[in-house]
Amino acid sequence: NQTGTIWYNGPGQSRKMTTFYPYPIAPWYSINTTTLDLPTSRHYITNQQCRLFDGKYGDWFAWVAYSTYSGVVTVDDRKCDEWKYTTSTNILIMDVVTGTNIPVRYAIYGTNGALQGAYIFGADLTTDFDSSVIFLPTLCQTNGFVCPQRPVETMDMYRFHPSSSYDLANHNTADLLGDVSYVCMTLYTSPTDTLISLFQVETNMTFGQYGLCNGGVCVGGKFGTVGHAASGNMKDFCGQCRPNTDTGNWYSLTSESECPSNVTVGTNLCAWKAIKRVKTVSVDCLVANNFEKSCLHDRYVPFSTATQVFLAAFNSTDPKYGGCPDVPPPASSSIQDSLRPRW
Repeated sequence: NQTGTIWYNGPGQSRKMTTFYPYPIAPWYSINTTTLDLPTSRHYITNQQCRLFDGKYGDWFAWVAYSTYSGVVTVDDRKCDEWKYTTSTNILIMDVVTGTNIPVRYAIYGTNGALQGAYIFGADLTTDFDSSVIFLPTLCQTNGFVCPQRPVETMDMYRFHPSSSYDLANHNTADLLGDVSYVCMTLYTSPTDTLISLFQVETNMTFGQYGLCNGGVCVGGKFGTVGHAASGNMKDFCGQCRPNTDTGNWYSLTSESECPSNVTVGTNLCAWKAIKRVKTVSVDCLVANNFEKSCLHDRYVPFSTATQVFLAAFNSTDPKYGGCPDVPPPASSSIQDSLRPRW
């Protein structure tokens, strides 16, 4: 659950929603988010880093006019009238204070009855606010910034991925602690991610904004740079220009910033080049070596026990030492392309 504030301006077709919560695996750090829905755009701000997303303002409440009354309920210790509207994919519910149009809860369920999301509006809800608080801040008017200049280095990067995709371009990677933290948090949330690969990557360490890469598409990021953040984006400016030794690091590798083999990393707006895949291990092997139990035992970064299990899997193939066998990519995998000359 997250607590925050929503400013909603229907006539102006704009909405601002802020949340603040401790990061689950490092609760001494907080995550501050702002979602801005404007007439022609949507922006998502996390710890002073702004990214432009597909989408724009949409009326949350337009469907209520077509809803059906379904009875009296109690929500947040308030007696409410409940209104329901069913689509082909969702069941939308609006609970309002009985006899009024004052919203108390807006909930979205799947047609299977599973709750997908809900907003509880506090008793301090008011229509008296200055709509000028909903505006596009300066930090959203540029595509991030670039950190002070640093050298080119060859780095170890890990990627948690499905067996069908060993590629690095347009994907997120992490250093050792960054990946251990991520895998501990998301071990079974993505059933298609079954492998973890270690790569050596020649990297321009003059970092830009971290891009959120999913399905081979990256949102955010600064052209011509490797994106960088503390794991979980959990620091001011998401830790973009910090070493983040206490939390681990995440990276984003866009295809636009990848270097052809005949171009030097750090020139011509190219920022990274894959050197080699070192090893790939299966999540099943990690779990068999008590990785999941180690995550639960450690609970917070730096995940000391889980990190040792993780390292052992890559350092050996002998089960006696916690090693895991290599899982090479199929001959047709795109990783074959990413490690040969690009002209």
